[in-house]
Amino acid sequence: MNQRNDLLTFSLLLFSVLLVVLISMMPKDLDSIWRWQTLIGNTIGGTITGFGVLVAAWNVTRQMRLAAQAREEDRIERELPALKAVLRLTWPFVLAAQQLPGTAGLLRAFEMMGGRSFDLDTIAEAIEEKCVGIPDFISREMGFLLYPVHSAAIELRARNNDYERARDEQRSGFNPTEEELRIESRFELAHKRCSETLEEFLKYRDGLKERTKLERQRLDFLRRERDRMLGLR
Repeated sequence: MNQRNDLLTFSLLLFSVLLVVLISMMPKDLDSIWRWQTLIGNTIGGTITGFGVLVAAWNVTRQMRLAAQAREEDRIERELPALKAVLRLTWPFVLAAQQLPGTAGLLRAFEMMGGRSFDLDTIAEAIEEKCVGIPDFISREMGFLLYPVHSAAIELRARNNDYERARDEQRSGFNPTEEELRIESRFELAHKRCSETLEEFLKYRDGLKERTKLERQRLDFLRRERDRMLGLR
């Protein structure tokens, strides 16, 4: 039973109770009914007034709920396309994670965002430019997470080049020197740092993906609820 039927049922029940009480108090002699005319009129008038107040309160509450739901729908309809755009924009980072320690795919993913040189502000600006309507806090959080990934990728590329040269020398029959062992150690540390920072960002991306799914479900629910309240379903 919806809210409108609940209110109507309660009002009719209240009116019936008052009517039964009034009839039980009235005299059986019809000649004496005129003495109760004022009470009867006041009771009926009060009941009608009370019913009107209940209907008015229900209408005000209903309008407030519809307005709040409309604002929420507008917010989701504005942000949902931006969230989907963010997921598309950051998909290359998912692929790049499978190519480590190679950094070509990872650096190419940054280039696709709008450039080769990045800091916290430029990453957030690039995201806002390509994903219009994205909430500011999401673009800032992504900038905060992607900046370390970019720095780690640049370092890993340099360490990887040094490491490849050292391995070529080892294949030539030379025993690894102390410097070559340091190069290998620095490469492993750079690989670990890049993997960890990228993994942290991908976890955040998974959270955005789940949020997109939940926002889509909430939008569908709000639309059904609005249609129900307006009597369209």
